[in-house]
Amino acid sequence: SVRVSDRDVPWGEINMDNNSDCEPVEVRPTPRVADLKIDKQGQPPIMVGQSMTFVIDVGNHGPDSVDASSNITVTDVLPGLFSPPVTVTAPDWNCPPPTGLSISCTYIGSGVVGQGNSLPPITLSAVATSPGQTENCAQVAMPGDPVAGSNKDCVGVVVRPAPQPANVSVEKKLYEAWDAITIFQIIVTNTGTTII
Repeated sequence: SVRVSDRDVPWGEINMDNNSDCEPVEVRPTPRVADLKIDKQGQPPIMVGQSMTFVIDVGNHGPDSVDASSNITVTDVLPGLFSPPVTVTAPDWNCPPPTGLSISCTYIGSGVVGQGNSLPPITLSAVATSPGQTENCAQVAMPGDPVAGSNKDCVGVVVRPAPQPANVSVEKKLYEAWDAITIFQIIVTNTGTTII
C-alpha cells in the first residue's frame, strides 16, 4: 500500500481521496517435490487353475516427504489370462472393490514417508484360467512428481496349460509260438501328459 500525504507536497494537496493505492499480495507455500518409484514383482510360471500373487512397492526417492495429502494413487489391470475376483491386501491404502481385473488404490496412511522409505506394499492375487505369456504393468501417480519415467513397472506373466491325467492302455499280442511254448507281448502305453 502506498499513500501520499499533504506534507509530501510543498504547495499543498487539494484532493486526499486519490492519494493511496493497494495491490493484493498472495504468498503460496513452496510445493513439495518427491520422486516416487514403483516396483512390481510376480512369480515363476504357473499352470491354469493356480493362483498367482503380485507385490507392488512404492518408494519415495525424495527429496521431500509424502503423506495422505499427497494424493498418491496406484493402478493395475491384470491380464486376461486371469479371471475375477482379484484379492487385494493393502494396509494404509484405500482400495475399492476391483472392477473386473482392474484395481485402484489411494494412500491414506497417517504417517509421513520420508526420502529413502517405502509405502506399505500392495499384494494382488488371482486365479489363472487361460494359458499364455504376456506382461503386467502397475503405475503410480502423484501430482507434481518430477520423474515420470519411474512411475511404471512391468513383470512377465507365464501361464502353462494344466496337465492332462495319465491315459494308460494295455495291448496283448502273440509274439512267438513253437511246440508247446507260446510267448505273448504286452504293451503298456500312456497317451496322457502326466508322467507315471
